[in-house]
Amino acid sequence: MRYFIVLALLMLNAAAAGADNLQDRRRGSEGEERHIPKVFDAQGKFVGRLEGSSGGDGVYLEVNGAVVFAAIARQTNGAQASATQWQWASAGFISYPSSDCSGPPLIFYYSGVQPSMAVRQGADVVLYVASGGSSTTVHASSVRQNPNIDQCTANAYDIPGFVVEPSGYSLTQHYPEPLTIRF
Repeated sequence: MRYFIVLALLMLNAAAAGADNLQDRRRGSEGEERHIPKVFDAQGKFVGRLEGSSGGDGVYLEVNGAVVFAAIARQTNGAQASATQWQWASAGFISYPSSDCSGPPLIFYYSGVQPSMAVRQGADVVLYVASGGSSTTVHASSVRQNPNIDQCTANAYDIPGFVVEPSGYSLTQHYPEPLTIRF
């Protein structure tokens, strides 16, 4: 009789464990959460989960009620890339509606839910977010290669793009560099 009681208890325990494992697989167990790469700023503050998109690796952030993608790249000293330190990635060529590369830039391409673009200005990286949801024809009057802020070239053209909110969101003020990726 004792044998049957022990056997019944073992079977009940196994059935309960099986149900728990099935629920863990559906929602993702806490153990899995430890294996998801996360981005942290220089002060150890959690920025977000590392995600991939057509804009590269980065994080999704909420900025002024809009969900945007902020890309990251390995920190470099010009010749070598760091193995452990990351920085906010900024756009390569930046077009402006002004003739002297001043003011908010124009956004032509984007990744994420709301069009946005990061611009490095010295040690600060500012994320500009589109003010509207759909593109329109915008007029560019000047262009510069980021981060060379002193090299502005007059270049007028019209192209489909997005109008940008005049004030940007300072990524480096909210999440200082260098960034790190941890599990």
